[in-house]
Amino acid sequence: MESFTGMEKVGIIAGYGLLPVLCAREIRRAGKSPLIVGVTTDLSPELAEAADEIHHISPGQLQRIIDTFRAGGVRDLLMLGKIKKDLLFSGMQFDARVKAILGRIRDKRDDSLLLGFVEEMAKDGLVVREQAAYLKALLPEKGVLSQRPPTDAEWEDIHFGYAIAKSIAGLDIGQTLVVKGKAVMAVEAIEGTDQAVRRGGMLGHGGVTVVKVSKPHQDFRFDMPTVGVDTMESMIAAGAGALAMDAGKTLLLQREEVVARADAAGLALVAV
Repeated sequence: MESFTGMEKVGIIAGYGLLPVLCAREIRRAGKSPLIVGVTTDLSPELAEAADEIHHISPGQLQRIIDTFRAGGVRDLLMLGKIKKDLLFSGMQFDARVKAILGRIRDKRDDSLLLGFVEEMAKDGLVVREQAAYLKALLPEKGVLSQRPPTDAEWEDIHFGYAIAKSIAGLDIGQTLVVKGKAVMAVEAIEGTDQAVRRGGMLGHGGVTVVKVSKPHQDFRFDMPTVGVDTMESMIAAGAGALAMDAGKTLLLQREEVVARADAAGLALVAV
């Protein structure tokens, strides 16, 4: 993955979750100034403290977002945090730039939409960098992260589920699969990881294995697989037994807390 030396100000298009907060803090540690545009109403309350400048703009108003970054002297920016895709179907008002994107893309898959935004911002000189540009310490190396390794049966489900999860991710449907006894319990789609895990746990009556992967041709500027405390809470609620993630390609947030919760619940956590 690439690293870069951006300008004095670095932009963040921020969605829900802790990832934009962690990145803003790292940008500051690098001696730069984070300028944040929040595009969802449920931003982390910690974001205001981490940001030097923060604006709240609807994701349907791309021209305003571009104008805000350009007025702030931003060239390099990152897209971080969750933005609910169902906003597209909720009656949101789109400006001419977003309408242009929707008019030229072939479908409304995540990659198609996000790449459309990246290409549109590039027309105004805004360069979207890899999500891990300031967060490489969050990428786990291959190995067992929890006290308990997966059982033989869980390893079988991990190997079984990994190939299927990669295929589904390659179709840009979702990046998470829930498996039990070499049978697929749930596939992530528009509802997101947490709900898919809980649904899979319910259908499998607990004891499920969750596999979360990157896409075969992952664009690391957006939509990297992410595991955090919310994921672990969903795992525990689902009665899951093991979680496998892509080593070196998954952002693991609050690692110490995630591992501690996994250990307390007797869960196996592994990067493969």
